[in-house]
Amino acid sequence: MILPEVGETATSLPLEQLQEQYAGHVVLVRPVGVSIGGQRNPADRYQGLVLGNILRFLPIYRHVLLATVIVNLLALAGPLFVLNVYDGWCEQRL
Repeated sequence: MILPEVGETATSLPLEQLQEQYAGHVVLVRPVGVSIGGQRNPADRYQGLVLGNILRFLPIYRHVLLATVIVNLLALAGPLFVLNVYDGWCEQRL
């Protein structure tokens, strides 16, 4: 347990003394960006709001980007096919 009057050092109290001092409330805090195990959270390296979220959800964005490319290629395939057929039809007529 870390007590404010002692400082940053952790102290241990006997159970009886802890029960005497307990007021019914416990405040659990930890420094920002540090996990409970004391190691830094790798996701907290990126402090930017936009860049941090993009890097956090990078696998999802990869799938979205791939789907976007496929949909756009399919959207171009129809007009290009029609244009190719029309050019062939026009050459036969002239």
